[in-house]
Order: sequence, then C-alpha cells, then structure tokens
Amino acid sequence: MNIDNLKRLEEAPERGQILAYTRKEVLFHSYERLESIREELRDETILEMHLFDENKEYRCIATESKCFPEGVIEYIAEFSDDSDVYKENTLVEEGYDADTLTVMNHIRYEESNGMAVIDDYRLTCQ
Repeated sequence: MNIDNLKRLEEAPERGQILAYTRKEVLFHSYERLESIREELRDETILEMHLFDENKEYRCIATESKCFPEGVIEYIAEFSDDSDVYKENTLVEEGYDADTLTVMNHIRYEESNGMAVIDDYRLTCQ
C-alpha cells in the first residue's frame, strides 16, 4: 500500500509517534507534522503503520482479504484511559524518542457468560 492511497490518514494525530513496517525497514520515532510522514513514506511500500499520540491511534494494515477490495484496512482507535483498560508497558531500546511503548487493551465484559473480551487496543508512549 502507498501512503497517497490512504483515505483516512487525515484522521491521524497531527503530531505524535509513528511505528511503521515497510518493505525496507521498521520506523519508530516521533513526528511533529502529519505532512512530514507523507513526505517520508511517499516512495515506500507500507505493510503496516500506526500513528498515535496520548489520545488516539490511526492504523492501517495491508491485506489480501477479499473483504477489503482496496487492499487496506484503516481504523481509528480512540478511547479513554478508564477502568476498562489493561495497560501493557514495554521498554524501548536506547536511541528512540520514547522510553516506554504502552499497549492499551480495551476490555468489554460479557455478563451473559462471565467472559472478558479485548475488543480494541491502541498504542501510546511514555
């Protein structure tokens, strides 16, 4: 997938962190303008990309599924840090802009069967 073909990219945080997997490399760094991400990835084939700040995450994933004829899944994860969230903190290697990458798993409880289900997630950095 190419960055120019993404339909919901404008919904991404204007500034934040990028975690992107391309055919050539993995990118993980902060950005100050969404336009700088467009410029950086203009000639790259993107396999997966996450653009996030402390409040929301835009993500896109290349797919060959017939359910997505455009070949891409785009999604905005935006939920508050409340009691229905389980946080997983991971340390980031030296040399990156952030010390900790946090996966916030949103949990929904199904009273009918007593099960907890992770129904969404988003990334954030500390």
